[in-house]
Amino acid sequence: MNRNAVTVMPNDPVPEHPPVQIERRMADLVARYLERCRADVAAMRSALDGGTLATVRGLGDRLAGSGAAYGFGEISARGFAIERAARDADLFAIREAVEAVDRYLARVVVTYRD
Repeated sequence: MNRNAVTVMPNDPVPEHPPVQIERRMADLVARYLERCRADVAAMRSALDGGTLATVRGLGDRLAGSGAAYGFGEISARGFAIERAARDADLFAIREAVEAVDRYLARVVVTYRD
């Protein structure tokens, strides 16, 4: 994915999306991935509270690089926004993007196909 092509800004509202369709054989892997994303959100909040932007940037990079591979392009887009905001030390933009990931994770619907 071209990092320069991502146009989602950290404070853009989280758009509504149709359910994400995943192959049934990937169900356990996807469930673990989404749990890790939730843990990453918590870790980013903690790192922000501690002023550790390098940690936030690294976690944003991980989300950016992994989301689309699992079928969650929204996670990748927000990860890029987090990474960019951390690089710029824009705390407001970081928090907005982290909260957008959290909201997405709270409402994403995954359906499985054979």
